[in-house]
Amino acid sequence: MIQSFKKPANLLIAAYSYIKSSACGSPDIYGLPGSLSAELTNTCNLHCPQCSSGSGLMERSRGFMETNLFIKVIKELGPYLYNLNLYFQGEPMLHPLFSTFLYSSRDIHTVVSTNGHY
Repeated sequence: MIQSFKKPANLLIAAYSYIKSSACGSPDIYGLPGSLSAELTNTCNLHCPQCSSGSGLMERSRGFMETNLFIKVIKELGPYLYNLNLYFQGEPMLHPLFSTFLYSSRDIHTVVSTNGHY
């Protein structure tokens, strides 16, 4: 029963935090995020000229997110999340354990953006 109130209660707390911070002009953060984006990898199989990953302009090293880190974050934030995005600068389906991420987030509305090659 209490689980069903976690998301809405957290949303009200976060909204209060935003309103208070806006009114006072200084950050005062309460609550947990209701939405999360996770970059599973910054590697891509295409070489699109407008993309920093594909064009080779990305200066940070390439890599894959550790599944243990993702599972830990989902265990902590999952009860408060309305939405989860599993993409950013790379092709998420290139991660060798991609299905593990999907399975770990099965109780959260999850969005994946892919270039469709996998």
